[in-house]
Amino acid sequence: MQGMQDTLQKGFTFVELIVTMAVAIVLLGVAVPSFVQVLKDGRLSSDATCLNLALFAARSEAVKRSSDVTVCPYGSANQCGSDWNDGVLVFSEGAGLTPTSSLGTAAVDATSTVIRSCPPFHDDHSITAIASSDRSVSTAESREFIRFGRDGTSNWNLGYFAICDDREADGWKGINIGLSGDIKPSRLHVDADAVTDVFNRKITACR
Repeated sequence: MQGMQDTLQKGFTFVELIVTMAVAIVLLGVAVPSFVQVLKDGRLSSDATCLNLALFAARSEAVKRSSDVTVCPYGSANQCGSDWNDGVLVFSEGAGLTPTSSLGTAAVDATSTVIRSCPPFHDDHSITAIASSDRSVSTAESREFIRFGRDGTSNWNLGYFAICDDREADGWKGINIGLSGDIKPSRLHVDADAVTDVFNRKITACR
């Protein structure tokens, strides 16, 4: 009989169960939003890293191969698209293509070599590529590709990529392209609520 009583006393009372459930609900209320933010941060970093590595690979290969290497939106395994959100394609321009000056156009032909690619970016992300042909804000507009030459410079005199999610100010990654083709992360704006583009402007739109 004593043993049975000891066994029964090891259970939870109704009040204890209610208190335990209340504590669990509070903890979940704190933990779930935090987990969602961590998940979003991870996805944003993943997409930004793939784009960043693609740009570095393009610049490095252009110098190593002593030929133009282009980064464009992914269209297919051997074709440029028009939407950066579909992913990224990196390829060396083949002998069959006539080199173009300024921003020109980009195309993959039979003599091109695909170097690297990025899969489609996450559905809740938006990516823009903005570049200027003369280093001024007035000519900065959306671009569908960036080309690196054999000296490491790009056909963007100045430009940047912006990647954002639905968190607006908190969900940003930026990549600046400098005069010499240098690839650098965007700086955080002075009020810490957005990144700053290569023109020293606070990035306020990404869609």
